[in-house]
Amino acid sequence: MFNMSIHSEGMPHKTLDRLAPEDVEVSDLTTADLPELKGLFERNRDHFASGGFVNANHYEEFEKRLRGERHDDDMRLVGMRVNDTLVGFGTAVPDAEITGAYEIAGAVDQEYTRRGIALAALTAFVDYEDNLGHDLTAEVRTDNYPVIMLLDKLDFVRKRRREENVLYVRKAMGLEEFTARFWKQ
Repeated sequence: MFNMSIHSEGMPHKTLDRLAPEDVEVSDLTTADLPELKGLFERNRDHFASGGFVNANHYEEFEKRLRGERHDDDMRLVGMRVNDTLVGFGTAVPDAEITGAYEIAGAVDQEYTRRGIALAALTAFVDYEDNLGHDLTAEVRTDNYPVIMLLDKLDFVRKRRREENVLYVRKAMGLEEFTARFWKQ
């Protein structure tokens, strides 16, 4: 079970406008989180859709998974909290193209952007996946500069373009080994 408060060295310090990593808790979502998750989706429908990842069906999809009504893949669904308030979510699913890799994605409430939440939460998520030995991928729209900058900070490497998106990869055990394996597929 993934449940981690973030305490990383070298992360931004707390100011009035910016959150420190220890202010963000990342943990598995449960059915008890459904009302808060639904509110997050309703408040951020346009904001989430503008990032190219979230659509109107995602809440229903997540609800089915949390209720145990869908088991067709190995998706992990986590929440990001600040002061016990759900401000975002993240997912990790096995990548369809790269054996052993997990594709990660997520979204943060528009009222909590630009405060370090995404960086802190993604850092914790990447650390968690590293501990499991998982390779990671992320597919990002070419114009989604905030996410591209986050991935750069966390040592993801741009690999190729897929239509209007770019594929980024990160290897838990070392970039050379991952690159060799990636290009063999």
